[in-house]
Amino acid sequence: MRVFLSLPMTGKTEEEVRNQIQEMKVFAVEQLGILNAIFVHNYDYIPDITDGQYYVITNRAKSVNRLGHAIQEMGTCNLVIFAPYWDESKGCRLEMNICRSYDIPYIDMPEKERPWNTADKAI
Repeated sequence: MRVFLSLPMTGKTEEEVRNQIQEMKVFAVEQLGILNAIFVHNYDYIPDITDGQYYVITNRAKSVNRLGHAIQEMGTCNLVIFAPYWDESKGCRLEMNICRSYDIPYIDMPEKERPWNTADKAI
């Protein structure tokens, strides 16, 4: 079984992202009973963006390329697991739309108490 892990990454340290990935794997095994899964995520994917002559290294280009890669990976997976607060990430919201539009099975991890007041947070 292949499981795609969708999680917000913007503004997080490498340690925070890697900890979240590990929490999602534990959730899959302990709460969902998924054993021997291949876990797929986009964190280690490094976009190679060229226009044929030179590298275009803009944040937007990297983000769109990374999202395209995520969608390709999601299409090969049996399940997508969404991290808590996925709805605050543009990429995760688009990944959720893909799941719903193309009938890709997904599950939301339960949210913990939010450490901030969402009324004060610009989305």
